[in-house]
Amino acid sequence: MSRTRRKENQKANGRDRVARAVFAAAESMGISDRKLLEKFTEQVS
Repeated sequence: MSRTRRKENQKANGRDRVARAVFAAAESMGISDRKLLEKFTEQVS
């Protein structure tokens, strides 16, 4: 795997982890507005 591709995969993995954390936290608070959660995820990552 090239260095560039590896970096891209690491960034994508990081975004996925952030999204999972945001969605899990929101679920624990009873928030279910997907569009709002996606905006939060974009702001954080």
